[in-house]
Amino acid sequence: MCGEHYSKASISQMLNYLREYVSQWLTCSLEAYYPIIFIDCVHMKGGVKKQELSMWC
Repeated sequence: MCGEHYSKASISQMLNYLREYVSQWLTCSLEAYYPIIFIDCVHMKGGVKKQELSMWC
């Protein structure tokens, strides 16, 4: 996903999709094994020759 560009609406849609599964996971009983998911995001803004660039990584 690094180097891909996503709109604010796309990010909101992804988070809404994940929110349902996270809330289900938070209410489930404890088990012996849990897979771990790590999500990291950096938003960088800059300009090149009077053009604004925006990149999510």
